[in-house]
Amino acid sequence: MLEYLHDNLWIVRQPLNLLGIDFGTVMTIIRLQDHSLWIHSPIEPSDELGRQLDALGSVKAVVSPNTFHHQYAEYFMDQFPDAHYFYAPGLEKKKPKMISKINISSALSFGTTPEWSDEVESLAITGMPFVNEYVFYHKASCTLIASDLLFNLKKNQSFWHKVLFPLMGLDGAKPSQSRLFKYFIRDKKKYNEAIRKLEQWKIDRIIIGHGGLIEKRAQDIIPELIAV
Repeated sequence: MLEYLHDNLWIVRQPLNLLGIDFGTVMTIIRLQDHSLWIHSPIEPSDELGRQLDALGSVKAVVSPNTFHHQYAEYFMDQFPDAHYFYAPGLEKKKPKMISKINISSALSFGTTPEWSDEVESLAITGMPFVNEYVFYHKASCTLIASDLLFNLKKNQSFWHKVLFPLMGLDGAKPSQSRLFKYFIRDKKKYNEAIRKLEQWKIDRIIIGHGGLIEKRAQDIIPELIAV
């Protein structure tokens, strides 16, 4: 189940079928220097997944990186109740009951420095208040970890692929942004400022929430995200 990418870096994939398309969803696991685990975009937990994570270390931090990637957060936190749950601003209004049930929780913000920031940097993709996506950078592996900033789904000849990929604005042959994500950009200036900050990181690999890894031209893709 665990897919090894680099020293102390793994992902786990889980199917996510919508209208005949497997968008998939990806959870990222980083083992920090203290041997605790940092989890990005938790998937549906299981006994087997729990055993595999326990073998790597203790779950210390769990991150819901935007206001959409929270579907399994409550169930995941039930399995790891001592972990600290970090969530995108706005989720406390969208899912107040879920947040209230979790033992330790904090909203991601500019003004706070989480204990894992020496190893995993965070950046808010500003200008999108409805989404409030945060992206993360694992310094040791030069890996950018994102959720819906990019899609990397491969198009096939099925009916739904032919219909939905053009509607969603997805390329199907290379990484691209969805039309819905672009729609949520409300302040292009603030959004572009965040993207230009991404360019300052040395990026060898991009993990995204839906689709395959980006390991070719990873750094070159960032300028293409500028909104015009």
